[in-house]
Amino acid sequence: MRPIIDNGPGGPAASLYVHLPFCRERCLYCAFPTVADEPALHGPLIDAVLAEARRLHAQHSDLGPIETLYLGGGTPGLMPTPLLERLVAGLRATWSFQSDVEITLEANPTNVSVHSLSAWEALGVTRLSVGVQTLRDDVLARLGRRHDAADAQRALGVVAASWRHTWSADLLAGWAGQSVAQLDEDITRLVAAGPPHVSVYALTVEDGTPLAALQRAGRQVAVSGALQPALDERCTARLGEAGYQRYEVSNFARPGQRSRHNQVYWADRSYLGLGPGAASSIHPHRWVNRADLPGYLAAAGEGRPLRSSAELVSPASRLVEVLGVGLRTRDGLEAAAIDRRFGPGVADDIAVGGEALVAAGLLDCGARAGGGTGGEGGEGGGMRIRIPEACLSRADAIVAELIVALSRVERRARVLPV
Repeated sequence: MRPIIDNGPGGPAASLYVHLPFCRERCLYCAFPTVADEPALHGPLIDAVLAEARRLHAQHSDLGPIETLYLGGGTPGLMPTPLLERLVAGLRATWSFQSDVEITLEANPTNVSVHSLSAWEALGVTRLSVGVQTLRDDVLARLGRRHDAADAQRALGVVAASWRHTWSADLLAGWAGQSVAQLDEDITRLVAAGPPHVSVYALTVEDGTPLAALQRAGRQVAVSGALQPALDERCTARLGEAGYQRYEVSNFARPGQRSRHNQVYWADRSYLGLGPGAASSIHPHRWVNRADLPGYLAAAGEGRPLRSSAELVSPASRLVEVLGVGLRTRDGLEAAAIDRRFGPGVADDIAVGGEALVAAGLLDCGARAGGGTGGEGGEGGGMRIRIPEACLSRADAIVAELIVALSRVERRARVLPV
């Protein structure tokens, strides 16, 4: 395989993610940097985030206009509206925003009301993400969720009736004891509310979480690996019947309703993360903020460094990452885009390295898909490298096999890490 360069993702536009870490209670499976809600720290956090934004703008003034803004957490929906208004206004004063900017806000069912929806709309929010997880009370309690099924059903009904923009609902699949029939019931009740977008995440037991401690103590916290394919198959079929297309391993959307912000990550484009624990990627650099809230607030207030880690990403490592995230999507990767970024002929080398996977029906290096950069079909109608839709749930394992295969291709220099 020929030596790899990295010309970057192209284009000056970027996306913003703001991490608002406050939660009323930490879910047992959560590995994100969150803290118990402290209203007295809401204002100082907004001040710190805006100070970080001004500092980053001075360093990256060529970025923009901002195309997506994602307010995540934590539970941004529990933040007082005046503080959220100050945050969004401050970001708009720092960066220019596209006229059709997508602004997403995460909310839990207990945060949703007709009043809150009206306030978020006035704030400029164009997309809600509602964390339902399941509609079974016993499982919600086991996972440490604050809401119950009635709260979720009420919230879904309020959003369906009163929210005039796009929105998404999240489900969690693979908790201990879950059957295919129970997943089917969750999906049926969820899609009855008509969310334009649904995310179904497989329960992952992350190190350092209470769920991991329960597993170490001998408790079964997730379904066996043998059941996962059946859950995935039923989920994909049921959502497909309801009009949703799987466009990424965990994400399903009706036509025109894909998440623009998440597609920035999957295309490995530029983004800036603000707040404690947030990550940023501006070619060729990547960094992560310190996660402890007191330390972040103090450093931001005193103008000290906020980063806990930073790295210069090598072209070979970046290619591995592009394959890892891009092949999790239904559209896959356009060969011409790979060659533009990593050098002429790299896509052909990938196709050669993946010949065994192609022969096994696990990879397609001749697929074509139409569409535009708006997200419904990728960059264009050229040759694509993609994983067949029927195999998409196995994307991570297939990509790992592809990387190993590429490392064995004869080349002048070994440029892909195994």
